[in-house]
Amino acid sequence: MKCSISNPYNRISTAQALVLGVVAVIAMSLLAWSGGVVADGYLHYTFAEVNLWRVLASEIVVWLLPTLLLYVAGVAMTRSWCGGVALTANMAFAHILLMLTMLPMLIPVVHQTMTSILLDPTVALSLSPLHVGAIAAMGCWTMALLVLFWVWSYNAWRASFKVRGAWAVVTFVVVQLLCTIAGGYVMPWITQL
Repeated sequence: MKCSISNPYNRISTAQALVLGVVAVIAMSLLAWSGGVVADGYLHYTFAEVNLWRVLASEIVVWLLPTLLLYVAGVAMTRSWCGGVALTANMAFAHILLMLTMLPMLIPVVHQTMTSILLDPTVALSLSPLHVGAIAAMGCWTMALLVLFWVWSYNAWRASFKVRGAWAVVTFVVVQLLCTIAGGYVMPWITQL
């Protein structure tokens, strides 16, 4: 079996994916909480002082919202009900990549620079080359991991329901757009509980 960075699901069992994925969701929550970051939309994070349980709840939504919508789409496309467990596990496993996006926030210069820009956007005009480089590197790192996250998520869905072709790609993109819209309504409600 072929395994690559873009499709790890050929070499990992559903049980392994679920265990590693749940660990990633919890680790992501701890990293985000320790950095004062919380999801305020689907794959959108902001600085906010909220408790750990709210951060964990928002990460669970980031995991389960696309899982549920992709499950419904998979059932509609294949008439198969049996892909749900594998999809849930594989989508949790894809959360490893989201966890890695938080790592730059552990670097003090990046965290301080991002915090100061959010508090006063005019600070961006007077940043030193070191700070500009740190922010640019973080942006590249995050974008690369987000693209890989979408590839893993698509491959998780494809492997769980055996979908392929143009309709599968279009359906996946529509689900991601729906997650973005729904996340904008759900996340603020969770973080204000």
